[in-house]
Amino acid sequence: AESGAPRPRSLRRGSAFCAKAPPPLVTANARRSNGRPVAPPPGASDIKLDLSLRALRSLPTALRAAAFELTAVVVGHRLVAIEPGDTSAECFGLALDLGTTTIVAAVIDLTSGEIVALGSALNDQERFGADVISRITHTMETPTGVTKLRETVLASINELLVRLLGSAEGSREHVYHAIVAGNSTMLHLLLAVDPAAIALAPFSSAFCEPLDLAAHEVA
Repeated sequence: AESGAPRPRSLRRGSAFCAKAPPPLVTANARRSNGRPVAPPPGASDIKLDLSLRALRSLPTALRAAAFELTAVVVGHRLVAIEPGDTSAECFGLALDLGTTTIVAAVIDLTSGEIVALGSALNDQERFGADVISRITHTMETPTGVTKLRETVLASINELLVRLLGSAEGSREHVYHAIVAGNSTMLHLLLAVDPAAIALAPFSSAFCEPLDLAAHEVA
């Protein structure tokens, strides 16, 4: 990377940095094939970055699309995206409070930590029941109940996200990290995990600890 490349504020929170890669030389191909096609940002050379398959697939096109200038997006120690040109100004995360009645979301600039958009929407799952017991009952009495409730809440979340990104002048492609909080039933339904055991003695959840999931696993 060039010495003038900006340093991300926090690799743990999430960041995007722009780098200029030197064009590869035919005689240097063997030496450059070392599994680290993108260097860590300035001042963080001691941090090992894990390269996602999605980022690796985009690397060849990204390198040549903007004269070897690219933006690398890092969440934790994982390199999650490589984009042509300088897109470091658009690096967003989503904080989501998944309530039984209301969904509240904040779009956050991952580089600065600032909230750039905040809003709420009704949880459309309400049409299947006003409380969690009613919704669990629906999943127990309807074969496709879990799937339907999952699809419904995802639609509510996506509609809210589109509205918030519009006000923040951002795009869904530049949301790289999300944290979701909610009660056990809401989280089970979001992930399409059968919540029936929550309503039956001894009232146990399929999971209690935080889960670290890729977006494609959830939606």
